[in-house]
Amino acid sequence: MNKRNILLCLFVAGMVGIISGCSKNVSELSPQLKTHQRVAVAPFLTDKTSKGMERRFAIDLATRLSLAAKENEWIYDQSATLNPLSVALTELDQVETIEKINASGESEEIKVPTIKAAFEAAADKDSEDATLAAAVGEKVGADLILIGSIEKLKIDEEMDSRPAFDMSNQAGISGTTRFVLVYQWAEVDMQVIAVDVKTKEIVWNNKGLKGYVKYCREFQTQDPAKEYSRVSEEQIRADLRKHMVSRLGNQMMGDLVRGRDIPDYLMKPSRRLIRAGGEVRLK
Repeated sequence: MNKRNILLCLFVAGMVGIISGCSKNVSELSPQLKTHQRVAVAPFLTDKTSKGMERRFAIDLATRLSLAAKENEWIYDQSATLNPLSVALTELDQVETIEKINASGESEEIKVPTIKAAFEAAADKDSEDATLAAAVGEKVGADLILIGSIEKLKIDEEMDSRPAFDMSNQAGISGTTRFVLVYQWAEVDMQVIAVDVKTKEIVWNNKGLKGYVKYCREFQTQDPAKEYSRVSEEQIRADLRKHMVSRLGNQMMGDLVRGRDIPDYLMKPSRRLIRAGGEVRLK
């Protein structure tokens, strides 16, 4: 094999690793769950792009894992009043000050619990410091605690204006058989770490996982809906959470939780569309 082919193979292998989120070399979390009865799932660390998913994703993940591992007890923040992890973070003085507009329209500073310090310490490639994460887990009576991050959430779209024709409804080419395609997609990066509360050691680290959901809708070229009818950002975020819960659950528990394909096409044209070069193939 010549040098050029070797470089090409290395490049392809690298791209596969990026898309799969480095998951192929990560052992499952299942053995740990058999020896750790009470498992805490902390609110996730988020950046500006993923803000608002902190507690919601932890709820989704804990709920899905609890269905697969019923013998374990799962501890997580379920609401603003039932929030043992947030209380523990506050008691450990792991809070940050943010600015919020109150009901009167005035700006005020409030303190909110954050998992940032615990996650950044454990995720640092040069550090195995999981003591803060273990302290949070100890406060809620857990044997194992999961901490994680959600970041680099990107939602985008593109219109493919090249006409595609549905020949199944009527013969000939007209506005009623001519369609354009609108693509929407979202991607996100996620990392999860499991810490043994008693030993304060990192016992599982998935090293990072990428999620990718995609939609494709067809619109008649004369249909004004194509200009404004899209899958809402709220729905895309919910779909992305579900996608990542399945991918993470499959990574943690293997066959107990079914994974998702990459990209995960959540919407496709229902009709067979043809162009001059043949049947339309989705991007």
